[in-house]
Amino acid sequence: PAQAWLLENSSGLVRIGKTRNANANGFFDLYGNVSEWVLPENADENDEAAAETADATVETYAAIEARRKRREREAPVAGGDCQTPAYAFPEEFFKSVNRSEKSRTRGFRVVADTENSAFTEAPAEKSAESAPAAAE
Repeated sequence: PAQAWLLENSSGLVRIGKTRNANANGFFDLYGNVSEWVLPENADENDEAAAETADATVETYAAIEARRKRREREAPVAGGDCQTPAYAFPEEFFKSVNRSEKSRTRGFRVVADTENSAFTEAPAEKSAESAPAAAE
């Protein structure tokens, strides 16, 4: 795809971000290049709700405990990476991976609101009057 660095066009190597086309919303690199760690969706809340139902059984509790142990070992990632073949989308867009597995193709996406950020304001110019006097 024109928006992603995948196995077919990346030679399996991580590429510089923002070098493929943006999607319709103006986001770059949501597919391919480097997969991103994401938070699991309400996993603990769903398990608690299942345990509190009137028909909760020993099997329900065993299944909840098995999922909890799996979440301790695994975490979800999204987006695929430069080693994901194009035919694997969208099936491999979200998947779970071992938390302790090292990978050069997995990372984080940092998002900031630059419109309302203090970092986008230029520092105030110092006037000659407010500058400290030079030592003689």
